[in-house]
Amino acid sequence: MYEFDLGLISGRGADGRDLGDGADVYNIGASFTIGNNLISLDYGAGDETDLNRGNVNTGNNDYTSWRVGGQHKFSNRTKVYATFSQQDFEANGTGGFSTKRGEYDIFSLGMRHNF
Repeated sequence: MYEFDLGLISGRGADGRDLGDGADVYNIGASFTIGNNLISLDYGAGDETDLNRGNVNTGNNDYTSWRVGGQHKFSNRTKVYATFSQQDFEANGTGGFSTKRGEYDIFSLGMRHNF
């Protein structure tokens, strides 16, 4: 998946003013089925819009993320899953707009049963 919006969505203010040059986002992923198991991997990155507030460029939030997950199917109605993802935000704003910064680790574990 690749997306660029040239500021049509991400760079518009509430009044419709152009606030930046748009966001570029991409993601690539794959999944593999082995018996009753599914393994999935993906990687993505984004370059959020460079926002302009008057004559001050407030910078942007670049980020990367990756995820690995698996699920085991006990039956047609019941499965368990586990996923780990890591997101890394590189805030480099100069005007105080960019506040996300650092690395976030997310772990999910669950079970799904369809009635």
